[in-house]
Formats: sequence, C-alpha cells, structure tokens
Amino acid sequence: MHYKDKVLYIIAGANGSGKSTLAEVLLKEKNLVFLNADEIAKEIAPNAINSVPISAGKEYFKRLALYFRDDLSFAVESTLSGCSIMVMIMLR
Repeated sequence: MHYKDKVLYIIAGANGSGKSTLAEVLLKEKNLVFLNADEIAKEIAPNAINSVPISAGKEYFKRLALYFRDDLSFAVESTLSGCSIMVMIMLR
C-alpha cells in the first residue's frame, strides 16, 4: 500500500522579503492549505486586524493541531524570529 507523505512548507524570511508573494504562487501550484495568523485575523476582524492578535493566535494553534491530526500537507509563513516553528517541527 502506498501512503502519500505529508509535507510542511515553511515560507520564511525577513519582513518585506516577499514571503506572501511566494506563498500565493506555492499555494496555487501545490494546492495547499495556508496557515497564517494575519490571514486568520482578517477573517475575525477584516477592518481591524491589529485588534485581535490573541484570538488569531489561538485559532492559529487550533488549526495547526487539526492539520497535523488530519495528516494534511500545508504551508506556514514565518520570520523565524521565535521558536514556534522549531517546536512545531520537533513535535512532529
């Protein structure tokens, strides 16, 4: 029996380096789910994304757990300024 490997794509770089632009292309090409706290904040409060960082962060980690549980391939965007991506990788 053949199992498809799940892949975590990490789109990383400094602010303004083109991560979001790359993400648009990669997501379409690979038909991926995109996990991004800024996009979640836009869903919660489209006209005031800076007012919901805690809610967006909680939803980010909730979705992250679901994607791992469901063995989905997906992409995240990061500046790699914290340790959350490293923890994410080590837990899987």
